[in-house]
Amino acid sequence: MIQLPYTMSIDHQFILDIIYDGAMVKAQNDNLKNKGFMLGSYDDDNSDPESYIFTEFEPTKARKCFPCFDEPAIKSHFNLQIDHDSSYNAIANMPVISRVQSNKTISHVTTIFRETPKMSTYLIAFVVSKFKHFESNAIGIPQKLYARPSLIDEGKVNFVGIHLDKMLKTAEDYFQVPYSLPKMDHVVAPNYFSAIENWGLNGYSEEYVLELDKTGVFLCFLHEIAHHYFGNLVTPKWWTHMWMKEGFAKHYEIELAKLIFPELKKEVEAYREFRYQTALAVDSEKYAKPLNYYVEAPDEISKKFLYSPITYLKAASVINMFENSIGTETWKRGMKFYIESYQYSSTEPGDLYEAIQKVVDEELSNNTISFKDAMSSWIDQAGFPTISARLENGTLKLSQKRKADSGKNEIYTIPIFYVSSSDPECSKQTAKFWMTEKEMKIENFNDDWIIINCKSTGYYDVEYDINIWNGIINQLNKNHTVIPKSFRKKLVRTILKNSETVFWDCKTLNQILNYLYVEEDLDSIAVSINLLYNHFGECLVDETFSANFKSLVENVYKDIRQYGQYAMVKKLACSLKVQICISDSIEGLINVINSHIISSDFPYCDALKHANKTIVDIAYKFVLDKSSDERVFKLIYGLGCIEDAQLYRKALNIFLDRDWDIKYFYVSYLLNNLDSHMKKEAWLDFLEMNHAKIVRRPFLKQRLLINLRSNVRKFPQKARLQNIMDNLKH
Repeated sequence: MIQLPYTMSIDHQFILDIIYDGAMVKAQNDNLKNKGFMLGSYDDDNSDPESYIFTEFEPTKARKCFPCFDEPAIKSHFNLQIDHDSSYNAIANMPVISRVQSNKTISHVTTIFRETPKMSTYLIAFVVSKFKHFESNAIGIPQKLYARPSLIDEGKVNFVGIHLDKMLKTAEDYFQVPYSLPKMDHVVAPNYFSAIENWGLNGYSEEYVLELDKTGVFLCFLHEIAHHYFGNLVTPKWWTHMWMKEGFAKHYEIELAKLIFPELKKEVEAYREFRYQTALAVDSEKYAKPLNYYVEAPDEISKKFLYSPITYLKAASVINMFENSIGTETWKRGMKFYIESYQYSSTEPGDLYEAIQKVVDEELSNNTISFKDAMSSWIDQAGFPTISARLENGTLKLSQKRKADSGKNEIYTIPIFYVSSSDPECSKQTAKFWMTEKEMKIENFNDDWIIINCKSTGYYDVEYDINIWNGIINQLNKNHTVIPKSFRKKLVRTILKNSETVFWDCKTLNQILNYLYVEEDLDSIAVSINLLYNHFGECLVDETFSANFKSLVENVYKDIRQYGQYAMVKKLACSLKVQICISDSIEGLINVINSHIISSDFPYCDALKHANKTIVDIAYKFVLDKSSDERVFKLIYGLGCIEDAQLYRKALNIFLDRDWDIKYFYVSYLLNNLDSHMKKEAWLDFLEMNHAKIVRRPFLKQRLLINLRSNVRKFPQKARLQNIMDNLKH
């Protein structure tokens, strides 16, 4: 509270001077409370550690650097000057006006920046460093990508730098709203938490950029560029509505990536599907929070901002659903109207709903849906619905219920996307109709089959009765290409979700195998057979199913041998003792050993599970030769997969052949792989026969006792094991 010395008069101007000290803190990637005005450091090419200053204010840390009304709805123009050592370079949201001699000390200069547009305090940013930069300016908007000197000199960030112009230009063209600042800089630095959309000065974690796959890096950069429109130019009034910036940025990073990198469409869509499934999993909990939920204290705001898949992934999925419900072009015009109507200001969800409604009313004359009512049913309510579909005597009956029953009787306004035998086209589909009640019927439904939510654009699950499933399975075996590929890929996952309402016997599942024999899409087959094996393994005792399944896996394995991305199929083929898979794995193991390098990615378990004595002896010697290599545990785990009793017993002696000292903790990789009676018996015999040798190795004895205690439940002969453990203690 500010105590005034006298009563203020109306229509008079007053100046408030605040004495303020902003504290700079040392950056710690694992301590998010230290975000704000930070001192970072890095080692570059074995030189002495180099320091730099950077900021990370979002959501409530600008107040740590300068006095301000640190709330997103309160915007202002900012004039920034930074006094710093002349050997450093200062950058900020806006371009530099001048760099002049400091009046404080001869070794310092003052960098003066242009005034910012109206913006929120959390978007203010500056960096003072000796970073170098990659520069591009093909579209009239200069962009620089800053990083520590060695990364620039060695070109390690060029793979993303060369696409910056195209990224920004594609965003401008997509939204039909020009970028509104005179420049955009990007800083890749070791101490950023992840990535941040400072207006005109985006920041990225160096670890993200160097270690993520390239598709992930491109999506990360596009996410921050999309924030120019959603978050920076138009800002949510309060953190309750954080989804209005994070959800849109998450959604549009995908849409922009598909335009810029068509060759990566498959990988980009895989990211979307993973996020969609992750959101559903989190949102299926009874106590999941809605997208709109109020937060006030800084710790609450930070928790919502940093850790909530709901804020990011559910929001993106719901936005994608509503875009598809009315069509992309209509939705894009709604976004353009929204951005242009509220640029340089702050908004609430109602402003967004009204903007979309205006465009929908102009373009879709048959629309009867209130977008305020429809979208708020997903934004203000937690969870998502499961739609139950039943086909009875030509009547399609639909009902909805929240996935996790909260007792609140939620009703969602659901856009229904579906394909059927009379209308099987899925690719460019908008909502066929809207489900606004708990239950509804469609009379005279004469199609042989129906698939709801064929593209997974709807943020909901679907359960079918056995009549609908019979129609789908019959069509798959008659002509599977009529069924959309997007549904075929998630066929078995949908079956699993329906397992509570439909009993799946082995005979019916065998019909799925018959269809998979003629399926040409490897993704659909790979996902399906892996899920069938993991969740319906009991059918492998059925002779017909077992023979068909192994034959299918063998055929698929032969088709995918040259592709590296189908590791789950290769693992499955070796588990089923497909001979060509075993031969390939052993050949690969020999190549690894001959290279004298332990590969982190090689499937050692598959190779050693069925290996003969010669191969096991070679692998055994290789482990001893590489005992100092930190990756040797991967080979030890592979030895634990051996299924031949005599060879497995030999493998257990690996820790007695040499004094491994601290590496004895690798014993857990053998002990934790007790998947057969043979292995348990081998361990008991080994421990009894080698008691004297073990007690002479204190580290080995200690690790064995620790791991035996955690594995007691796996041994049927508990008394015998307890006696062994008691003897080892003395």
